[in-house]
Amino acid sequence: MEQTILKNVIITLSVMINNFLSLKNEIYRKIIHSTSILIPIIYIFIESNIFIVLITLSFFITISINLSYNKNFFNITFLNKIFRTVLRPYELSNLWGSTYMVLGFFIITLLFPKHIVIPAMFITAISDSSAAIIGMKYGKIILINNKTAEGLLAFTITSYILLFFLSGNLNFLIIYMISFLTALIELFTPTRYDNISIPIGASILLLLSHLI
Repeated sequence: MEQTILKNVIITLSVMINNFLSLKNEIYRKIIHSTSILIPIIYIFIESNIFIVLITLSFFITISINLSYNKNFFNITFLNKIFRTVLRPYELSNLWGSTYMVLGFFIITLLFPKHIVIPAMFITAISDSSAAIIGMKYGKIILINNKTAEGLLAFTITSYILLFFLSGNLNFLIIYMISFLTALIELFTPTRYDNISIPIGASILLLLSHLI
């Protein structure tokens, strides 16, 4: 009886520790992810042709580092510790979420006008981070792709706030629809690909909203 109780206590503590470490690593990931708001902030103040050059260079630098790490072309201890803290297991031998994000930013910069691209980038940087952290911390209702209703709500609310300030010419209902539909895109996209589906999806929805 005592052994059973002790075993259950150990299992419970192990689950709690694993959940804490997972949340801690996710927070680290999303803090780094949120720094990508610097990209649309820079775009606000420079011309599109200059930004295209910068985002192109950023993409090639990011994917070069990504592929070099995967092929063990460099072995720097402190960098490896950082990477293993913030990378998900499947990213250790594949493209990183940050690589997909820069690729998504690169694609929308080439395809969409500046006033569409900037809000889409902000949503990718901020709303995705808030959905992941809120979902892991408070998520109880699991939907699909291991994502939660609470995360979906967090994504929708933060997207609405961002669009309210960044796309003031749109009415409240359209802003809400864009926010909710982009949240659904994030929900239905497997985690490893949502950093590319969010900016592209948000850009398409914003473009359509301006055409209505």
